[in-house]
Amino acid sequence: MHDLKIALGRFQKRRFIVLGVSLLSIIGYLVTFGDYTPRLALTQVGIVVVYVLLTILILLRLVAGWFAPLGPVLDGAPASASVMDRLRRFPRVITLFIDISYVVGAVVTTMIANAITGVDITQNLAIVLLAAGVGGGMTTILMWLAAELTSAEIEAQIAAHSTEELTSRATWRGGIARRIAFVLGGLFFLMVIVMGTATVEGTTSHAGAWQVVGVSAGIGLLFVLIAARFLAASVARPLTSLSDILERMSGGDLAALDDARTLPRMPHEAAR
Repeated sequence: MHDLKIALGRFQKRRFIVLGVSLLSIIGYLVTFGDYTPRLALTQVGIVVVYVLLTILILLRLVAGWFAPLGPVLDGAPASASVMDRLRRFPRVITLFIDISYVVGAVVTTMIANAITGVDITQNLAIVLLAAGVGGGMTTILMWLAAELTSAEIEAQIAAHSTEELTSRATWRGGIARRIAFVLGGLFFLMVIVMGTATVEGTTSHAGAWQVVGVSAGIGLLFVLIAARFLAASVARPLTSLSDILERMSGGDLAALDDARTLPRMPHEAAR
């Protein structure tokens, strides 16, 4: 059970990093393209803060409940097919929750803020939905990588505590190339939204060309840095560890086999 808490603790840290980067990107996007008075901006920020806190609490309960059945397995109980299925489905569940929460949050917070300040209820709604597309798209891709890595780490711990070979291992989509392509596709998606908005809103937006370039570069840089960190944790680090283990085994250290069982079980690893 202690190993599960450690793995989920790592996931929570990754989640806070992703949400922080996403929030900065949304703010930068709205400041650039939105049409806000100071009162309207402060009102919507306050409502967004409340909504985000509620969403985080729901997400915490969702993650804890989702992995609750894995505690006995890490304590030595047999790993059933349903347990491995939970590991497989965790990234999809998390990203689906994020997609829904971003869209709902964009609509709800905007309409409530507009109603409180007495402006048209649909003012800025289109821009906020596009901002949710930027933040939600970024969060979806990064959280998928983080959730997949967490599931792989937990499966490795299950394998380390099991005396039998797992009969129904979780399988992960894509190897190194496909995962990198996934990140690059996400970066392209984000830039299309930002630059597309700049083109459509060019005649009415107060943002200058350099401001648009700055926001685009900032969003892209934040996304790439966090994605690179997650890819390093799921690709480069396990392969480096595997290389060290193989070197120890070639030197006659058979205890290295036990260490190999605790590596994150991603699809590109030779230990699989």
